[in-house]
Amino acid sequence: MNITVLNKLESGWVKLNWSEWIDRIALSDKDLESMIDMIDNFKRNRRARELVLCKFKYMPAYVTVERNEYGALLDKICGILISRELYEGCQRIMEIKTKL
Repeated sequence: MNITVLNKLESGWVKLNWSEWIDRIALSDKDLESMIDMIDNFKRNRRARELVLCKFKYMPAYVTVERNEYGALLDKICGILISRELYEGCQRIMEIKTKL
């Protein structure tokens, strides 16, 4: 999602950093896979300075990750996947990190 368009459409919304909210949000395995897909799709796009990871349903806020923090987010997701014993996702993360 283009962040500048989101800023124009939803002025008055609060932008939150992923590192403060990743542990507070109940993420399913599908949510983690979609985050990995987003980073994989936008890793080469230099114009995308940050990505919107999720929007809150009942609160005017959204969680973003900046381009220079992709590696740290992938490390955090890998730790979550290891604790859930989903090792295939970790291998994919390692492949993506070599291309960053």
